[in-house]
Amino acid sequence: VGLAVWFLLRPLYGRRAAIAALGVMAVATMAGFVSGRAVLAALESRIWGLFQALVAGTLLHVVLHRSYPVTAGSVPQSTRRWQSGIGAVAGLLLLVATTTEHDLSASVSEGAQVFFVLARESAPALLLAYVAAGLVYGLLPRGTIQWMARGTSLTQALRGTAFGLPLPICSCGVVPLYRSLVVAGVPATAAMAFLVATPELSLDAILISVPLLGGEFTVVRVVAAVIVALLTGWIVGPLARTLVARHSGATAAGPAQPLTQRVRRGLAQGLGEVVDTTAPWIVVGLALAAVAHSLIGGRWDTIVPVGLEVEFFALLGMPVYVCASGATPLVAVLIHNGVSPGAALAFLLTGPATNLTTLGVLTRLHGRRTALMFSGAVVVTALLLGRAV
Repeated sequence: VGLAVWFLLRPLYGRRAAIAALGVMAVATMAGFVSGRAVLAALESRIWGLFQALVAGTLLHVVLHRSYPVTAGSVPQSTRRWQSGIGAVAGLLLLVATTTEHDLSASVSEGAQVFFVLARESAPALLLAYVAAGLVYGLLPRGTIQWMARGTSLTQALRGTAFGLPLPICSCGVVPLYRSLVVAGVPATAAMAFLVATPELSLDAILISVPLLGGEFTVVRVVAAVIVALLTGWIVGPLARTLVARHSGATAAGPAQPLTQRVRRGLAQGLGEVVDTTAPWIVVGLALAAVAHSLIGGRWDTIVPVGLEVEFFALLGMPVYVCASGATPLVAVLIHNGVSPGAALAFLLTGPATNLTTLGVLTRLHGRRTALMFSGAVVVTALLLGRAV
């Protein structure tokens, strides 16, 4: 820190100012070391909390302060004023909300315990899932595009669903793959069923659901995901028009690789890229589950309107980017703390399948009307299934 202060202050204010600043820092450090404990013991908890807020705000100012001028025209002056005002008001409200004393030690301890319990229960299933996902990737047969393009609309939806359910692709990876399928010539019926089924359930999500949600709920989840994918593809797909140029036919496949090479390549994918893209979401899901359990507990009836639990969680899942595997531990904690299985199922159905990125890509590929019909079909089907559970 001293070197940083020296190299920052000396070119701007000279050697004397830099030495003076370092001297003040040294004196303040020694004074804090000598009298810090006595000062802290004399301070009230409220004053100490306000002082911590002041220090945090000062550090945020240092981190976020723009040291160079904003170029003219890049951001309108009115926009900057609104942003500054909203940020200031939000900071004041947060400060007021945190002035009351909260003993979070018990909540933090309980949350950490819940996190480790969930992680221990999920680890074996996740390891098996990543290996299985790699084998699916390496041993997947060719000619899938032509296969999904055959038959009636219902048959195409069935094939798109069957192809998408076991694939180890989450919400963040299915959108570019969906666009590639549409451009390659896959009918919108099969492609939309694939778009819903793939992020709804993958092998890792199924295997992690068994220890956390139970075998019966896992079966219900799989069946519900199939129904949502089928109905969405069958109803919305035939009405969708493609706004991008298609390349008819698939590219000719090269010579088949040896089995050992395909298995090796698949395991490298399953234990490499699949872990990199899904493990962070799973950790986030475990952390959110632990926080929700420790802070909210069984008080969901005071948060969600009476009789609208399924609707609340179905709509809650729409805008968020949630991975099916990462959402599983969160849903397990929600059910444990009093959320109905129907509401949890509705969240699991709408969360992975609908988000702002998916709707944006659908708008560019098929138009806004198709994107709205897609989201409406997913939400309505999820609501009906959630009410039926």
